[in-house]
Amino acid sequence: MLRVINEILLIAIIISLIRLIKGPTLFDRILVAGVINSIVLTMMFIQSLLEQNTLLTDMTLVYTFLSILGIYALTKYLVEK
Repeated sequence: MLRVINEILLIAIIISLIRLIKGPTLFDRILVAGVINSIVLTMMFIQSLLEQNTLLTDMTLVYTFLSILGIYALTKYLVEK
């Protein structure tokens, strides 16, 4: 079951990467980067639940915070530019 979920999420990442390359505007590309981050975070969280690994869960939370902060900073920089 986990293999099927991972394959579906990998297909979603590939589709998102295609959209990232073809995105008409820079803000569309930033949005797709956020989507890819969300998919990767989902994969990490599912893996941490299955392994019952609290360290991986904590790493997922830190990565989530850094991802949100990075996208916010990039968007704020581009709006001011």
